[in-house]
Amino acid sequence: MRVTSGAASIDAALAKENGAMQQIRGWLRGLFVRETIATRAALIGFLDRNAAFVAQKCATDYCRGKAGAMSQPLFKEKVFIDALTICRWESYVAVLADMMLIVETHLHAPAHAVGLGAALKPALFEIFRETLTASPVPNHRTQGWDEAIAAFRLRQVAFDASSTIPPTEIGMPAARRMFETLPIHTNMRQFDEEIVFGSVQFHMVGFAQRLGEALQAEPLLRDMTSATD
Repeated sequence: MRVTSGAASIDAALAKENGAMQQIRGWLRGLFVRETIATRAALIGFLDRNAAFVAQKCATDYCRGKAGAMSQPLFKEKVFIDALTICRWESYVAVLADMMLIVETHLHAPAHAVGLGAALKPALFEIFRETLTASPVPNHRTQGWDEAIAAFRLRQVAFDASSTIPPTEIGMPAARRMFETLPIHTNMRQFDEEIVFGSVQFHMVGFAQRLGEALQAEPLLRDMTSATD
């Protein structure tokens, strides 16, 4: 089974700090090196890297900031590391789902313009399913990815990509899921919701901007939809 580089680094970055730094450097390169997304494979890689980055950075930065001077010993505690692993994976799934909907808003008008409107949702659903199932199943998800895939299908069917929903709103479920699973006691983070939500939403806006700059809609749509014919 193919293991996607972004998702795999969620576990690798926990094992070695330089793994997290490599992920950040790769994301930063994307800010300065113009990407082109004209194929299905390119879109999958772009989504995977960005979802993994947001899941890692937002959760880890919050925990380090909250722990303050105690962050170094905290990040060596197995109980904490195990809980952070769960948070990162759950956040990755949620961020990936939100990013898929942002992609749909970008491709909705171009897809209808070239007569591929009806094929857009099925093609994007398959990309979500493939990206997620290519990732190793973490220990806490004993039933695998089936529940997450089914939940995304229901949400995607109800989602109106023609509406002008901003990335900050689309990214709310991911922000909420991250906040729910953070490995910090609820009594210590009960007033921090705005901080966590703001961090995730900030990165969603950045993702939407980079996506818009990189997309080559027509060749991407034709490649995506040919894969589901």
